[in-house]
Amino acid sequence: MLGARIMKKLKFISSFFLLVFTFFFLGCTEDKESEKKEDKEILHHNVEEAKSIFYMLPSPIETASLLQKAGAKYDGSILNPVINISRYELASMKALNLGIYGSDLSYAGVFDQTQEIMFYLSSCKQLADGLGLENAFNVHTMQRMEENVNNKDSLLQLISDSYWMADSYLEENERSNLSALIISGGWVEGLYIATKLAETNTNEALLARIAEQKLSLSHLLSMVETYKENHADLNDVYSDLIEINTIFDKIKSEKGSFETSKDSETGITTISSSAKLILSKELLQEISIKIESIRNRYIQ
Repeated sequence: MLGARIMKKLKFISSFFLLVFTFFFLGCTEDKESEKKEDKEILHHNVEEAKSIFYMLPSPIETASLLQKAGAKYDGSILNPVINISRYELASMKALNLGIYGSDLSYAGVFDQTQEIMFYLSSCKQLADGLGLENAFNVHTMQRMEENVNNKDSLLQLISDSYWMADSYLEENERSNLSALIISGGWVEGLYIATKLAETNTNEALLARIAEQKLSLSHLLSMVETYKENHADLNDVYSDLIEINTIFDKIKSEKGSFETSKDSETGITTISSSAKLILSKELLQEISIKIESIRNRYIQ
């Protein structure tokens, strides 16, 4: 769901600057025409990248659902302890951990863990409030979540709606870097949870889901790279994702192609592949070590 918001945001920004560019250079001389054409092509490329991000980045809820369907069992000990929330003072750390706690909340929600849901819901609200996103987890929304804590489908929809609202606010207030941090934190935590569960679950479907993050990571990198040019707080995250990508690049695949399908009712986009990605035990361990190191640094 967050991926959809980012796609719309990037598409709007790219189209807006393309329009401004056209009007601004309307009276320029012919020697500027070549440069204008090149910039238009770059902006068009950004729009296409945005579409790719929309289709390929899984939301925290989707990731948790995929883990459950892959046969993974719930393990609350691997989540970021809610007591850590007092450590996050900088806006960038609040945003990263709002994404991390969002994944933890979704994971607990998919597995119907009522107590953990309430803990992580409270943590998400506290971080959102600290970023000026009070409307995302307001009193009415929190009350509805509490009322639906035993109704998984309704609860997950409310969680998605809250993150949509948060992203919308960040978009309108030109704080897109924080949105990118939230999504990056959610992706990192989703992969971390998956790799930790893979240590005790030799399920082929779970391993396949981890391997498929090779594709979603490439699009996440494109998004972060777009924003980091004007936001230094994304530089370290971008470097971390590059390190993870270096390992994922070692994953080999047989012939085939990636496809996406979108559920018309939930709006969730699912990645499927006719190609078989070969994730060896050695590479899985390498990914696990790297993502754990990065994730633990984010939550400290």
